[in-house]
Amino acid sequence: MSQIFPYFCNTTSIYSVPEDLEDEADRVFEKYARTQCKNMMYQARPDAIKYYYREIIKSPKSDANYVS
Repeated sequence: MSQIFPYFCNTTSIYSVPEDLEDEADRVFEKYARTQCKNMMYQARPDAIKYYYREIIKSPKSDANYVS
């Protein structure tokens, strides 16, 4: 079973994989989870800037202004 899976899902999964494909499914899931975590880190900066302008400065900007 995946090392990351227990942290994301503590309930019974609705998905099933034949036993002979479990290793491949774990590999694919781990790669996807790693990519998603990296993407979240890159998205954190624009989200923080949006929050700052919307909540602190009280002057929302369009998304075009957030691109660096």
